[in-house]
Amino acid sequence: MTNQEEKIKLMAYKAYKADFENGSTIKQYQYIHSVLSAISFTFFLALFSAGDANIKNSLSLQAAIILFSISLITNVLLFTLHYLGSSDRETIWQAHLTGAYNTLETMSWSAPFFGTLALIWFYFIPALLCSILTISILIIGLLCTHIQIKKSLEALHEDKISAINNDDIDTLKRLDAFKFNELLADEEKIFNQYNYEIRIINETSKTDCGQLITLHHQVSPGDIVKTDYSTKNSFKIIEIIHTKNHTTLNCTRAGSPTSVQTDVTA
Repeated sequence: MTNQEEKIKLMAYKAYKADFENGSTIKQYQYIHSVLSAISFTFFLALFSAGDANIKNSLSLQAAIILFSISLITNVLLFTLHYLGSSDRETIWQAHLTGAYNTLETMSWSAPFFGTLALIWFYFIPALLCSILTISILIIGLLCTHIQIKKSLEALHEDKISAINNDDIDTLKRLDAFKFNELLADEEKIFNQYNYEIRIINETSKTDCGQLITLHHQVSPGDIVKTDYSTKNSFKIIEIIHTKNHTTLNCTRAGSPTSVQTDVTA
């Protein structure tokens, strides 16, 4: 393994670990296992409608019942583990690194998968063959896609290294077009909005009516806050005072010593 491959592997490991540290991956596992539990429970109950005679005389139905019962127990167990262990993320992370836990994870998704194939086998054998063929094509397609993506990234990396070594600025600018930048979705931007109420204190200590402004970032002392593009409505932050429900920004009007106070609802 080359140094570059080791660095990529280490970056992937850190990113995977970070998702456990912030709890996002644990929530995803809770959702996955709860869904698989519900599916397994539904199929497990529905299989008994086939009747005792069909179950005793059909190996495929017996296999389906066994596999869905394994899936139900395993997924309920893993959901409970992630739900109760969400407050101890490090333990969940360490569990994911063990072979025993990975075996349970494999059982949790493979049991309902093969149980479904067994159920298809009972109803129509040609449908089972078509399902297996479709799955094979899907796996081959995914492998080919992975190989093509890997080759494309390697080619872009080699071109970038060559351009850097040759001081080829034009090529570097062209390669920047292929760089993927993750942007915030509209619903994610909502959490980065701060609604400020600007209150101007004039020289006679009278307060003008409040004016609302929404920023997509927090402010710091020394920042210039503008309600529009005119110099008249520009305020320079001098200090920040925090209270339980508000944050007050003591400001001066840009280009003027007039004192200004800006309140923001927490």
